[in-house]
Amino acid sequence: MSRARVYADVNVHRPRDYWDYEALTVNWGDQEDYEVIRKIGRGKYSEVFEGVNVGNNSKCVIKILKPVKKKKNQTRNQNLAKHVWGNEHHSVVGRGEGSAE
Repeated sequence: MSRARVYADVNVHRPRDYWDYEALTVNWGDQEDYEVIRKIGRGKYSEVFEGVNVGNNSKCVIKILKPVKKKKNQTRNQNLAKHVWGNEHHSVVGRGEGSAE
C-alpha cells in the first residue's frame, strides 16, 4: 500500500464535516436572479459560464454540475464549494436540470 508523502494524515486533523462528503447537505439558493452570458470552460463533471446577477447587475461565474453516475464525484464539488465559501454562501444557488441525487 502506498502512502502520500504530503498531507497523508490531513483528515485526522480536520473535523468530520470536512471530509465526510456522504453526509453533506447543501442549502440551495434561488437561481432566478442569475443569467448565463457565455461558456468559459468545462471539465469532466461540470461546465463553467460567465453570468450576471440580474438583481444587482454584478458579474459572476456559474458552475453547472453535469449529471454523474457516482454520487461521490458530484458531492465532492459541492463539498469544495462549501469549504471555499462557507455553507451558507450565496454563490451556491442551485442544481441544474437532471443533476444526480
